[in-house]
Amino acid sequence: MDWYCSHSMAHFGAQDLSWGENQDGCSLSIPNNLNGSKIRITFANRYGTEPFVLVGAWVAKGDEAEVPVSFAGESSVTITPRSCIYCDELEFPVEAGDVICVRMQFANADKPYSGFQYEGEMKACYEALDVYCANKPKVVVGFGDSITWLDVWTAPLREYFAENYKGEAAVSNRGISGNRFLRDSLEVYQDKTGDAGIHRFQMDALDVAGVSHVIFALGTNDLGHPGHPITFTEGMEKAGFFGPAKVPYDQLPTVEQFTTALKELTDIMKERGIVSIGTTILPRRLHEFYTPEKDAIRLQINDWIKTSGAFDVVIDWAELVKKEDGTDGLKPEYDTDGLHPSAVGGKAMAEYLLERYAFGL
Repeated sequence: MDWYCSHSMAHFGAQDLSWGENQDGCSLSIPNNLNGSKIRITFANRYGTEPFVLVGAWVAKGDEAEVPVSFAGESSVTITPRSCIYCDELEFPVEAGDVICVRMQFANADKPYSGFQYEGEMKACYEALDVYCANKPKVVVGFGDSITWLDVWTAPLREYFAENYKGEAAVSNRGISGNRFLRDSLEVYQDKTGDAGIHRFQMDALDVAGVSHVIFALGTNDLGHPGHPITFTEGMEKAGFFGPAKVPYDQLPTVEQFTTALKELTDIMKERGIVSIGTTILPRRLHEFYTPEKDAIRLQINDWIKTSGAFDVVIDWAELVKKEDGTDGLKPEYDTDGLHPSAVGGKAMAEYLLERYAFGL
């Protein structure tokens, strides 16, 4: 028996997400597809700059009564900046199909700095739910940017496992909107796009309990951001950030820089027995800041992903979603804004993946 992650989300600097006035807590409902006798929850302050006090946390199955969780026997805990903590193991039998509700109360109503958006609202402190399982379920991590974070392909994948492989597989969405593979969030963005993929890979992929597969889906922002104007929000201006006007163009990676770093990650996964699934970078609509030069880099990176042998499995999503007439961007039925796939596109991506790889199930 061992611990396996049933559900998790990637934190990022959440100052731009809405937070209710005098709000001193939050809750979320988690779909579970694992069977086990015990649970544990990870609470995090990944991008916090100050200690974060969790006054209390409770769990429940559906409409059942809440059960408090503890931390070394205590009901509350202080989480230091850039860290996380497990609650004490809790005898709490769960089955595939259960919905696990987690509620948290914080020491004050200040907006948390670290969190994520879930069910249309900002959530803080919670990071992961692990289940103590007798079997060895597959734990699949989607590691990407907004195309992953939006859940358009991870949700259909999760639903497929829930319908066809109860208790045998779970999906974690570790996508961060705006995330880049090689560059940390610009200071002006106050960590809103997270640490670089190569820097957060340990906490957002390798440290996920029982991880068996990682689906790598980063790269579009490494190409799209350099030279692009920075959109300032009121929160940024209040914090005193007013420049530069554009993301520095010299942050555009070369093919060699990108693929060398990617090979390092696939080597680590091979050493750890984790199945690495590489996905090609999706096409996007050309415009003033996403140029043919950048798209040429995308095509060369995609060729490397497909031909280098670095990944155990390669899923050519770019081929699936590209326009049949050869023009730039996504197929109209798969497109929302020239970059992000629609729900229809995401479902097609999940189906395309499942047609080509069975996850050992």
